Amino acid sequence: MATTSSDAQQEVGLFQVNYLVGTGEPGALELTLRLQVSTPNKHVEGSARLFEPVQPVLDNHYSVSGAYYFISWMGGSRIRVDLTGRRKELEAEQPGIEPLSPLSIELSVLTDWSSGVAQYRYLDAHGQSKVVTDVPVKRIPPEAN
Repeated sequence: MATTSSDAQQEVGLFQVNYLVGTGEPGALELTLRLQVSTPNKHVEGSARLFEPVQPVLDNHYSVSGAYYFISWMGGSRIRVDLTGRRKELEAEQPGIEPLSPLSIELSVLTDWSSGVAQYRYLDAHGQSKVVTDVPVKRIPPEAN
């Protein structure tokens, strides 16, 4: 992590950030994001896992990419991250063909990338489009390999 000229430390260059998006309640829908952030071009890409352990079990894996930008207003600043995702299984079966309803994620996180809120849209196990709003976002450590 490098510092900028401001008093607060900010990550610059290329860095990894991982998030758990969800309430943490047993049986609740959980979105895990493993992202690479490039600050020079404000590009974000990585993977996502959407998991819900109730019947029928939902366990979808996505490739995600998008961009981020800063939002400032009187009293504060946030980072907005917009991502779209494609199920990895569909990439293998139909390369180059976009799914009808990709995963769509909007994150609003603090300027230190530590936490925030999200909303996202996905297809459930029955193929129905679902929207989840105002979900907590928490930065998590990288997985041990």
